[in-house]
Amino acid sequence: MARALWKGAISFGLIYVPVELHTASKDNTLPLHMLDSRDFAPVGYQRINKKTGKEVDWAHIVKGYEYRKGEFVALADADFKHANVKASETIEIDTFCDARQIPPMYFEKPYYLAPTKGGEKVYSLLRQALGATNKVAVATFVIGCTSGSIFARLHRRVNRSCC
Repeated sequence: MARALWKGAISFGLIYVPVELHTASKDNTLPLHMLDSRDFAPVGYQRINKKTGKEVDWAHIVKGYEYRKGEFVALADADFKHANVKASETIEIDTFCDARQIPPMYFEKPYYLAPTKGGEKVYSLLRQALGATNKVAVATFVIGCTSGSIFARLHRRVNRSCC
C-alpha cells in the first residue's frame, strides 16, 4: 500500500473525520541527467553571475523577486517565515455546492482521501450524503508551503494496493 502524503482530518462544524491523503495520479516522466559526451560523467550546475560571468559562492547568494524586468527585491529568511502559512492538520470544509458548478479546468492535481481508524462510519455517511445530493465539499487546506481551495468529492473506498 502506498504511504500517505498527509494524515489529518476533515472538519466542519462539530464533525471531525480522521483521514489520510494519497496521490491519485503518477508522474511518469523519465529522469534524465546531463552528461559529458566524452566520458559520460554527470555535468553539474554552476552559480554564475550574469553580469560578470564569474562563479558566485553560496555565501553571497540571496533569494530575490523580479518585480519589473531587471529590477529585483531581495528577500531574507525572516520574510519567508513571516509569509509562510502554517501547515494544517485539518481540511476545513467551508461550504458545499453542486458538483456541476465547478468546471474541471479548475482541477490541478487529483488526490484521494481515505478514512483512517475510527473514521470509517462518519466518512461513509458524509460520502453517502454528498452522493445523494450531488454535492462537493469546498474546503481550505495547507500542505507544506502550499495553501489553497480544494474540492472534495468522496468516493467509495479505493483499492490502494493496486498503485
